[in-house]
Amino acid sequence: MPRDGRRGRPRALAAAFTILLTFGTLLPAFAASQAATEPVTLVLSPGGTLTTNLTVQIANGSSLRYALDGNFTPLLNALPISSSNRSVYAAEIGLLESNPFTGGLFGNRDGTVEPFEVTAFDQLVQEESKLLPSGTLTGGVAFQLTLDGNSPASAAIQSVYVGEALGLDSSTAPVTVSLAVNYVFPLSGGSHSLSLSWGTGPIALTTLINFHVTFLAPAGDSITGSSGFSSTSVTNDLLGFSPGKFSGEFSPADGSGVSIHFAAAFPLGILVIVLGVVGALLAVLLFLAYRSRRRKREGEGSQAPETAPTPSTPAE
Repeated sequence: MPRDGRRGRPRALAAAFTILLTFGTLLPAFAASQAATEPVTLVLSPGGTLTTNLTVQIANGSSLRYALDGNFTPLLNALPISSSNRSVYAAEIGLLESNPFTGGLFGNRDGTVEPFEVTAFDQLVQEESKLLPSGTLTGGVAFQLTLDGNSPASAAIQSVYVGEALGLDSSTAPVTVSLAVNYVFPLSGGSHSLSLSWGTGPIALTTLINFHVTFLAPAGDSITGSSGFSSTSVTNDLLGFSPGKFSGEFSPADGSGVSIHFAAAFPLGILVIVLGVVGALLAVLLFLAYRSRRRKREGEGSQAPETAPTPSTPAE
């Protein structure tokens, strides 16, 4: 098994552990208890970095609370995976917990989730995600995210936060999970399509969870269309300066997908500025020409014509 030389532990630990906590497995596993529509925010930079922020409320947060406190068994039992994979994950998590570099990031198993355990858990997920093999978060089993048909060149978890989790492990009160992932795509000018599709299987997304998507295109781009969404709304900048904004809802179903289309906006704002500058320059030039002609006429008018002296009349 390949090892990470910096910390001396198997990279597979990072992959297995982080996969458990991403929307590819963990969140769909709790989807059956969902009723509300969950928000997803997508912001694409001009350089091709898509920042994805996903927030999901897990109706019964007991299994996750146990994990925050250091006991991952209830969480593993809740996941739709085989018993053999469950055993492998349990062993790998146990190695992480006994590792001096990561052991301090696990809970103390005292039956209560405390603030420091939530902070440590968030840090643990982020640290492990840095060791993920290339492609782990770029889609595959549960979903496929593409831009113009291209998969992300890279992906990394930027932050994870578990909220409303303090209290007894056994509490079944809801827990909120917020996850931010950066996907990097090759991006050039022209028209584009951002697509999300999902497959079938036990860890695929299901219609039991709904999403409300908000997408911001790069500055200067406008939304030109979409497919697979309901209750859509589009806001584009008439002048073409600000990013186009799209919002819509979708309910995942096996083998389906959604897409958002956008392209460079007509540069009306630049055209208005250019025409304004040209108009101002013409106005200044015409004004200067007018002043020049006026001063010339005034100068000519101030010069009186010279008259010949009147000869004196001789005395008689």
